[in-house]
Amino acid sequence: MQHYDSHTAVFMPVVHWAQDHGIPLASLLRDTGLEPERFFDDGSRMNTAQRFQMLQNLISLADQPALGMSTGSRARLEEIGALGLAMLVAPSVADAVRAGAQLSPSSGLVGHLEVHPHEGGLLLRLVLPALSPALEQYITEDFFATVASYLATLTAGFPAGETRPPPLAEARFRYPDPGSGDIYRAALNTRTLRFGASHSELLLPARLLHIRPPLANEFTFQQMRSLCESFLREIRSHTSLLQECQALLARHLSHVRTAGQLAEALGMSTRSLQRALRRYGTTFSELRSDACNAVAMELLRNPALTIGDVALAVGYSDTPNFRRAFRQWQGVTPSEFRASLQALPHRKGLVSAKRGAK
Repeated sequence: MQHYDSHTAVFMPVVHWAQDHGIPLASLLRDTGLEPERFFDDGSRMNTAQRFQMLQNLISLADQPALGMSTGSRARLEEIGALGLAMLVAPSVADAVRAGAQLSPSSGLVGHLEVHPHEGGLLLRLVLPALSPALEQYITEDFFATVASYLATLTAGFPAGETRPPPLAEARFRYPDPGSGDIYRAALNTRTLRFGASHSELLLPARLLHIRPPLANEFTFQQMRSLCESFLREIRSHTSLLQECQALLARHLSHVRTAGQLAEALGMSTRSLQRALRRYGTTFSELRSDACNAVAMELLRNPALTIGDVALAVGYSDTPNFRRAFRQWQGVTPSEFRASLQALPHRKGLVSAKRGAK
């Protein structure tokens, strides 16, 4: 997942949902450092920490089960720019899905999808960084509901004789059953849900993929695909240094504590590094904070390590300071995060409407 993106189109469903439920934009942006009156400015950038803080604010302020299903269901292809248009004019749903998965970084979508053949259809696997359980559940719900909303648009011309598009074969989730099966099935157009799976995935049947979208146009599709590919090349050329910084910090957190040390490891001056990071919309402090967050969550999964051990591993000699920092990153303490992991089921559960399970 890229470290920064143009957030306006991607977060419009979230903002609209919040406004409709009485949550002011200022509350949604609390502790992000972003100003409500400038949130929709063209070219505005949101870094990883700001993005996750905004979503944590939403989760804490909203009192609704399966929140991500509600926000994701509001997503519309026509609102995500060139990639949305490319998918709308794709020759088939399969072409649209593959283009969306391959080119999604150009639209700023959170996370990314891997596409794999599966029993004549396609398996869409959601790949996310290390997250707190609450944030992983929300983002998975939102992402999958977004995909389902896009599919509903692409299959508006479903085969004659059918009253609705073909359902998804199955939806799988890495987290435990939250008890919202009916909401999940309605939002995702599927009868079968599996919780506690090894990956979060959507299974698309072949008959869904063969449908021709109402606006299908091969020539326009190729044009828009080329445009999105050029956007993606530009994004990747600008983020190569950023990715190198992230990799170095993840490997050497306890040794790279200053911008000068990182610049030395990269073979460049501190001023040049800081100037480059400003162009990417971030700072050394934000990069290191993101790396500490990700590494700490991975280490907390190891029960043999104490909280103090994890704190030292990510560069905090003072455990209380680490606890405060982790709470700021994730909204919970390290102990609460570890307890939530221990509560995860060790066996997979299959939920099927046919069997009347919830």
